[in-house]
Amino acid sequence: MTRGGTILDWSAIPVCDGKVWGPDLFAWAYDLLASSGLWRDQRRPGTIASDPLVQDWIGPLRAGYGWVLPDVVRSVQASSTHRRPGYVLLRLLVALDRAYHGMSIVRPQITPELEQLEELWLRTGSLGRAVGGSVLRKGTSWQQGAALAQYCENLARVRADQGLGFKAVPHCPPWRVGSLLGRRSRGREIRVAFVPMLYECTDVEFTPHGSDGFRLTLDSGKQRLLSAEMPRIVAELETERVNVALLPEACASSDVVAALRAAMRSNFSDALAAGRMPELRLVAVGEVASSGTNAAVLLDAAGDPLFRQRKVAPWYLNADQQRRYGMSALSPFVDRHESVLGASALNCLDDPGFGRLVILICEDLASPDPARTIVVDAAPTLVVGLVMDGSLETGRWAFEAAKAIAAEPAALVLVANSWMLSERQRASGGLPTPPADPGVGIVCHPSDYAQSRVHSAPPGCGSHLRVDVSWDRWA
Repeated sequence: MTRGGTILDWSAIPVCDGKVWGPDLFAWAYDLLASSGLWRDQRRPGTIASDPLVQDWIGPLRAGYGWVLPDVVRSVQASSTHRRPGYVLLRLLVALDRAYHGMSIVRPQITPELEQLEELWLRTGSLGRAVGGSVLRKGTSWQQGAALAQYCENLARVRADQGLGFKAVPHCPPWRVGSLLGRRSRGREIRVAFVPMLYECTDVEFTPHGSDGFRLTLDSGKQRLLSAEMPRIVAELETERVNVALLPEACASSDVVAALRAAMRSNFSDALAAGRMPELRLVAVGEVASSGTNAAVLLDAAGDPLFRQRKVAPWYLNADQQRRYGMSALSPFVDRHESVLGASALNCLDDPGFGRLVILICEDLASPDPARTIVVDAAPTLVVGLVMDGSLETGRWAFEAAKAIAAEPAALVLVANSWMLSERQRASGGLPTPPADPGVGIVCHPSDYAQSRVHSAPPGCGSHLRVDVSWDRWA
């Protein structure tokens, strides 16, 4: 890259039939600006959105339905040879934002955030906070979930080792997430689907591992059925305009995840062919790999993995729980621990507007590390919990843990569960008797407490339970 000539390293951007997917170009341009020092080439942006260069690019960008056409690419390259590189890239970002009606799910127009970021860089020479180690907390002057600079500044904090040696890993560039989430179609509501997946006692077996351990084994027949069902499930989610779908802990094999990805790729392609972005933008699924690893996979709208989060804290399964859930394969019943290699890193995903997202798997939601030590310091605005539990209830551990994180650091918390353990408990006669409609989803809102509740449904009632969450008071 040179300051005087063409700065576009086209080989770094995925090209398909001579075109580039707009979000990829957006991510590349932002990353180049934020990491190279090109912000220093700029004066105060002022009325950047009315710049003639921006206006010249908006029409052709819109005509591409999300794809950047070759004539726009040639224009950007030509402009970069006789203008300041930072000037051209910044205008390109604003043009992409305006052409696609905003690339963030919460804040439809991010141009003001770009201007704030540039002003911050010019004023301080850095995207980091002036006071080292400060974190975002409820009640500060920063508006949670809004300012792009908020997330960029906080990256410096979460890169440091925290707590008992855990490290929170931010996934950059943050623009890629916002662009893939895209604009919303229902104002300030986000539509969430809890997809329980497992509804029979035999869907998961608990087998001994060593003298005091256990592992999860997924029923192969049920997994083949789920793989075949993925196209139908994804189609239903898209038809019902679901934005975020959550599939609980340990519900899917690697083959099911692959089938889910294929269904999402097909849905993505169909939407683009119709000249629109898909409604389904983000899916989190609990995966048990052949090695026994317990992890969560976060997928974007095209079915591509954004990150894979391994479980940090193993499940300590006491003898009473084994009896309650009818885990006869673990007899004689002694206290056992889940035989998984705990993760040492917590992934977080940043989007200017949607916020910072982290995933906690079951025990991780309530364990002091990482839930309290890391999650509070990383200041997420959305926490996804994937659990394997009996019926979720307002007085039980998962709801209490979600409520605590919603209070501090003021995050929206969504927890997904399956029916499987409730059905095991019912079949074994374990007490207390689970309700006819077990709890399979939790919403804990950071400010609108009327939305904080457990969502229940009878086992096998359908592929998913849909919930609309309003973000008015939060965002």
